[in-house]
Amino acid sequence: MLCGWFWIIAPLPVLATNNQALLTIEDLPTGFMAASASEVESCQMAGKVIAFVLEHDQTQAEKICVSSFSIAAATETPEQAAAIRQIYDALLQNPQNLTEQARAMGVEDIQILDSLQGIGEVAAGFSKVEPAIGKTDVAIFRRGDRINSVLVRYPVGYEPILPLKAVARKVDQQTRQNSAS
Repeated sequence: MLCGWFWIIAPLPVLATNNQALLTIEDLPTGFMAASASEVESCQMAGKVIAFVLEHDQTQAEKICVSSFSIAAATETPEQAAAIRQIYDALLQNPQNLTEQARAMGVEDIQILDSLQGIGEVAAGFSKVEPAIGKTDVAIFRRGDRINSVLVRYPVGYEPILPLKAVARKVDQQTRQNSAS
């Protein structure tokens, strides 16, 4: 399990702002399709998740999962929202703390990704290889009052059709557009 551990402080996730999805099938290369309920569940993200898959063959597939939540919707006062935002920012600015927390929960071999500049106002990324699952890349970022997460899972030895940074950039752009509306 790579991404379930970082959700321990994530309150009340939702998928979209202003009723617009943060990622749609039209945003993805040809061949991706909506994930089944069991594939969505295997994303191991809290709350409601959108997910898409691209099958390479019957045993190997690429998966993209996205989840998002509003800090303001999960809190009762602006002060609480500011406190939650500060907690997330501190965690995302120091991804080593998140990896230490994950290791304490039994997750091993996590690598911090440094390639998320320009995504959100603050972001962190991680990668892990699990023999039975494949390689999983995860980005968590905050834009305004929204905490977004993106997961890209793909077979070891392959490069993803749509890399983590490209998916995170699309989600971030949609978050910006939705908050401007």
